Amino acid sequence: MVPALVDLALDYYRTPLAYAHLSDLRQPLPRGFEGLFSELGAALSAGRIEDTAALLSTSPAELDKAARFFARHVLLDAAGDYYRCLGLTRDADQDTVRNHYLLLMRMFHPDRLDQPGDADLAYASRINAAYQTLRDPDQRADYDETLKTSPGPRAGSDPRIFFRPALKTLPETDPYHLGAIDAATRRRFAIAALVAALALAFAYLGLKGTETPALRLGQQSPTAPPAPHYLRSSDTRQSTQPRPERPERPANPSPPATAAPASSRISPATAAARAAAPTASPGCPINWIEMQQ
Repeated sequence: MVPALVDLALDYYRTPLAYAHLSDLRQPLPRGFEGLFSELGAALSAGRIEDTAALLSTSPAELDKAARFFARHVLLDAAGDYYRCLGLTRDADQDTVRNHYLLLMRMFHPDRLDQPGDADLAYASRINAAYQTLRDPDQRADYDETLKTSPGPRAGSDPRIFFRPALKTLPETDPYHLGAIDAATRRRFAIAALVAALALAFAYLGLKGTETPALRLGQQSPTAPPAPHYLRSSDTRQSTQPRPERPERPANPSPPATAAPASSRISPATAAARAAAPTASPGCPINWIEMQQ
């Protein structure tokens, strides 16, 4: 049987947001955590880790990473006290203090890690400092005096709150949680999505086919607009104005009848005198003065 804390550590490693309350230092460790942590260490020992991994359908490497992930985020926060660092209550005996120290050093000692980082060295140093303080009765008493003003892990905390996920995770086989929706509701959702898509498509086509006034003003006309009259030349004005058509002349034009002017009218006596007067030949001019005498 797999210990409960091993199963919790693996779930916390895979879905840390679902168990975010585990790293909250205001939440105390549950009742019996010391025994649960010892069971975790025994299940992940060198002789049993492969069997434990087989029961959980995982690999020993993932189990080892999950255990160290759990210890880093739940126990080894720098803001916690030394009891929280070693996973202890304030009335833990010396044997429990030593066992938890050895278990944690097996996880974070630089010699047991392939590529230890700066964080692993800091965790190992903090574990060692907590053990050195709590193993000595005098140093432990002095340390307990400094903790009287701060709340520590309570023995009466409910384990069910500690092991229960704070967020409900969706099953991997149904990542969108569609199993709780019946077929009729899914069909209505599909029809509504289709109608919305068609409405958007028609709206887009309507906007694309309609020309705005700004677009029409931006287009250039095939012919240039006429220039103002004060900028036109005489030739331009004459060329732009239509020339009137001339009427056709008749074949035998007759001279128009013109009225004689008033000054050319003569009396009958003068007309008779002109008729009686001799006519001059082309080469002999008439002396009108002598005739009048």
